[in-house]
Amino acid sequence: MLKRKPQSRTLLKLTVRDGTDRSPKRLKVPALSRCYFAPCAGYGGTLACRALRSRGLTSLLPPTGMMRRPDEDHLRLATTQSRALYSFNIRDFQEIHTAWTASGHNHCGIVLTQQQRYSTGEQIRRLLRLIGSLSAETMRNREEFLGRW
Repeated sequence: MLKRKPQSRTLLKLTVRDGTDRSPKRLKVPALSRCYFAPCAGYGGTLACRALRSRGLTSLLPPTGMMRRPDEDHLRLATTQSRALYSFNIRDFQEIHTAWTASGHNHCGIVLTQQQRYSTGEQIRRLLRLIGSLSAETMRNREEFLGRW
């Protein structure tokens, strides 16, 4: 039986294209990056989730029993699984983030974007830039807008 050489758990290298000059760029992405796609991310979220998985990142869609649950339950689930939450529901998750911060609750980060603003490919590129730039510790209790990346 062949033994596999153990892989480094700190960094994965991914090749993505920058939106401005279309030249390949190398990003270092933490291997333990984890993302939870809220149900409002819809089919685009499903495609983005699959694309991140194919690049070695652990991303998760909501379980069947969570589809009609309140937004706060999705953030709670993402937090218990040490995952940042990705959503199009900007207004509700901004309110939840503010309430949780004021009451001392912790979460693993919230990434927000406007629905139908970016193609699925552009969402993936921006997510990879964000993941490559911020550590899990930096993302804790933080909300980020995909448009900034």
